[in-house]
Amino acid sequence: MRARRWSVAAGALGLVLMASACGDGGDGGGGDQVEVFSWWTGGGEEAGLNALIEQFEGDNPDVEFVNAAVAGGSGTNAQAVLEGRLQSQDPPDSFQGHAGAELQDYIEAGYLAPLDDFFDEQGLHDALPDQLVEQITYDGAVYSVPVNIHRSNVMWFNPTVLEEAGVDAPPETLDELLEALETVSEETDVIPMAVGAQWTVSHLLESVLLASLGP
Repeated sequence: MRARRWSVAAGALGLVLMASACGDGGDGGGGDQVEVFSWWTGGGEEAGLNALIEQFEGDNPDVEFVNAAVAGGSGTNAQAVLEGRLQSQDPPDSFQGHAGAELQDYIEAGYLAPLDDFFDEQGLHDALPDQLVEQITYDGAVYSVPVNIHRSNVMWFNPTVLEEAGVDAPPETLDELLEALETVSEETDVIPMAVGAQWTVSHLLESVLLASLGP
């Protein structure tokens, strides 16, 4: 729940990889492998992770990348497994989380190592937006590296469906949206609007609340 509340306040979520500070002392699994824990197991998320793995293996041919991704529950299954590993002092070298308040418990529990030196070496303070750096900073230290940005108030459209229905361009106003939905319904056998279950519905509610009540 903390992560969801933060997404309302910030408007965007940065998925981050964090360096573990407990267990084997954060030495990267002995230097010959690195274990990365996430819930990127399907669709574009898996493709993104595979691209990161390919880049890592190209840059570090002598280091084995151990993909410890856990599927299911939109991350809830993975977070439960991760919590058990952290409490038993068996952490991965790095794990996925959300930028913002979600990091605070990990930091206060001593599960994360600060990454200030890495940020300085890579010039990340200059490369990343100030607001995002602020969200991954706690008590003056940076604890994670953003790998992508989410927005919770995005509506996707299918260009092929619009073309088949005779809608010339994606709608830009509410009136145009309602007209386009009616046209798609009349001219095709496609359901004109849909929303996924579970976390996507929660994100929709957040966006409605933010638009109605303000930050």
